Amino acid sequence: MRIWICDDNNEAISSLSEIIEEIGSHPLETFVDPVHMLKALKNCDAANVPEIVFLDIELKTDQTGFDVFEQISQINKSILIIFITAYSNEYAQEVLLRTDNPFGYLTKPFEADYVRQYLNKASHVHRQGRFLCCKFKGKEFHIKESSILYLESAKHVTKIVTNHGTYRVYEKISELLPRLSNHFIACHKSYLVNLEAVNRLYPNMLVLENGKEIPISRSAKAKVRSAFNEFLKSQMPQSLDEFQNQSDLSNSSEYSCDRQELIDNGILI
Repeated sequence: MRIWICDDNNEAISSLSEIIEEIGSHPLETFVDPVHMLKALKNCDAANVPEIVFLDIELKTDQTGFDVFEQISQINKSILIIFITAYSNEYAQEVLLRTDNPFGYLTKPFEADYVRQYLNKASHVHRQGRFLCCKFKGKEFHIKESSILYLESAKHVTKIVTNHGTYRVYEKISELLPRLSNHFIACHKSYLVNLEAVNRLYPNMLVLENGKEIPISRSAKAKVRSAFNEFLKSQMPQSLDEFQNQSDLSNSSEYSCDRQELIDNGILI
C-alpha cells in the first residue's frame, strides 16, 4: 500500500515512518505542509495515489486536520484517513461523531501494534475492492483479487486459479504481475502465488490452503522466503524474527514456516 504522512512535527513523522518501515515495505511519502500534500495529491497519477494518509489534527496553519480531510475527500473519496494527535481526550469524540467517516484515530506517542492493526485493516479493505481485469476471446471480465490462489503459465495460456474456479487468458504472467498487489510473488517462471493462500513454506515448494503444491525455483528461493516472512510480519502483533529465534528455525537448511503453527502460538491473528 502507498502511504502518506502529513504532520508539521518532524519528530512525529520520523517516529511513525520508522514503525511503518519495520512493519513492511510500503511506498511512503511525508509532508509537513498540508498545502503541499494537497497539491501533490491533485497532480499525482492514478498509480501513485496513496491508499492511506496519516493526518495530524493540530496543524500550524489556518486549517485543521479536519479541514484537510474534507479537501482530500473532495479529491478522492477512496483514500483512507487516519487522524493522529497528541491530544487524545480533546478530539476523540469529534472524530467518532463525524458523519464523513474517517478510517481511524491514533494518539502520540505511536504504538507499533496499533499502527500494524490499522495497516492490516486497510489492506483488507482495499484488497476486497481490488479486481484483476482480463480478456479472453474478446470478452472482458473482472476477477476479485482476494479470491485468486495462484496463476500458472501453460504454453500460450495463463490459468488463473481461484477459490471458485479457473479462468484462462492469453496474457503472459509477466504482463499480469504489475496489475496485482504485492501479495503476489513469482516463485517460478511458470507460477505466481497469492501469499494469502499459502499455508506452508518449504525450501523447494509452497503448499497452499487447498493442498496444492507449487514449486519454488532455485533462483527465487531467497526472494520467496523473504516475501513470505514480510507478509507474515505484516499480519502479526509481534515480529516473526522473534518467533524464529525462539524456535531456532531461521538459519536451518530445513527451514519451513507453517501458518497454523503461528496461529497456535498466538503470533498470527
